[in-house]
Amino acid sequence: MDQKAIDQIHLCLNELQMIKQLLDSKVADDFCSRLLGVYVMMRVDDITKIWSYNIPQATMDRTLADNVKSQYNAGLRTVRDKLGAHYQTPDGNEDLFGSVQIFKSIDYANTVCLIDLIMDVETQIEGRSLQIEGFKEKADLQTAKDVLEELFSDDQAYLTIGALDVFGINKGG
Repeated sequence: MDQKAIDQIHLCLNELQMIKQLLDSKVADDFCSRLLGVYVMMRVDDITKIWSYNIPQATMDRTLADNVKSQYNAGLRTVRDKLGAHYQTPDGNEDLFGSVQIFKSIDYANTVCLIDLIMDVETQIEGRSLQIEGFKEKADLQTAKDVLEELFSDDQAYLTIGALDVFGINKGG
């Protein structure tokens, strides 16, 4: 891959690492964790597209990249397509429950496992250990954590009108 593609991937990986740091800190409530997961799926899509355009067919690197893309396409791509990149209803009709079902399909395990898989495959593709820091400054990480702690609502009852939030923990609408 050329340096421009690698730089673009590293930018995406850094954002994924930042989200992983936030998810691992367990300061985000159910709703915010899932929103962060939607963003992850958008970046995973970017990375798989960069791989597709820059890694030649019939190479081991392409096989690795295509395996990640297949896993992503088989499950969480719907999150990106229906909730992240464009807001679309699941089947073209108004379907609140379909959107909520897609939103609820994002969880800590599948989000973090996908981040780890992307990091591992990119390490293999580049043939070297990657130094993806995520938040470079502790103060920036702490600011993000503080915001998520302020928004934390799983421990309180709320009335909401948010289509994706209405079926959340301690939520009613």
